[in-house]
Amino acid sequence: GEIVVASGDVIVDFETGQIPEARGDLCGFAARTSTAQGAQHGVYSFDESGSGVKDYFQKQSEGYLRQHAVFEGTDSCAMDIGIVALSPKFASSLLRVAEDALQFSASPCFFNLYDEVLNCCIPGIDYGRYLARCGESGIPSARKKRLFGGLHEFRLNGVLTEGTTFLHLGSLSEYPRACKVICDLGMKPFYVFTASAEISPRVVHDSVCFNSEITASLSGASLQEGLLYSEGISSGTVRSGAGGLVVGLSCGAFDTVLPAGICLEERRIEAGPVYAVYSVRDTFRPAFCTADMVFCGVPFPTWLSERNLSESDIWPEEKQS
Repeated sequence: GEIVVASGDVIVDFETGQIPEARGDLCGFAARTSTAQGAQHGVYSFDESGSGVKDYFQKQSEGYLRQHAVFEGTDSCAMDIGIVALSPKFASSLLRVAEDALQFSASPCFFNLYDEVLNCCIPGIDYGRYLARCGESGIPSARKKRLFGGLHEFRLNGVLTEGTTFLHLGSLSEYPRACKVICDLGMKPFYVFTASAEISPRVVHDSVCFNSEITASLSGASLQEGLLYSEGISSGTVRSGAGGLVVGLSCGAFDTVLPAGICLEERRIEAGPVYAVYSVRDTFRPAFCTADMVFCGVPFPTWLSERNLSESDIWPEEKQS
């Protein structure tokens, strides 16, 4: 048996029949791809055996990957597809390190499996190189050295998958396209054995409609500009630009065409429906200051200025930064 860890922001499919049963104590799964795509993700560099990993790079430039990670005679590399298999021995050691070295129960901290753990197990890496790669994390320096010492005895192995589909959902703008590709390829959840899934999406021209009684209309848009994704629409109408999402409409008609990339989402509260409006280009992660924020597709200070608003109009002064 083994424990399999998978990334939550990708959809992956590959030929499982060619995966070797003997994978060692720690094994990462990869797919052959261009250095352009590899530069956006992790990349494995395999040894001559094709199963041992010489090195592992996280979001390095295309030039760097061509120099250090491409398959000989090609411009392709082994991109990390977000799946890591842990043997019972490795999992037990990781739990022991978490408790004894990281003192996780007394003082929880956060670490990145693909950075802090995988890099521990690269052959030939010393603590200095490890620290240079993983210097910024939630683990205090003293504990990080104990983590390295507790896991460095293991060797990182890798598997190069075949017939792989890799759909990244790390940003909202990627979501509609990923849905369209899933429909085009006929991909289904692993538990579906019938001809169709429980709720089959509809693809109409440049729109993907899921679990809806009606389809949001796409106005003046083309596939090159981006897809429209709509879900959970029971009534109401909306004319949307390309590359956006429309979710949960249960009432109301919107005559104004939504700009490209703008999303409209209905949410229900006791007082009635409210509508969340945002853009696929917005910043959804915490920002250091308002100057770093993007709202409805424009810098947040610009959005305020265009409406003669200030930060104090939006939230209390003590929450401003």
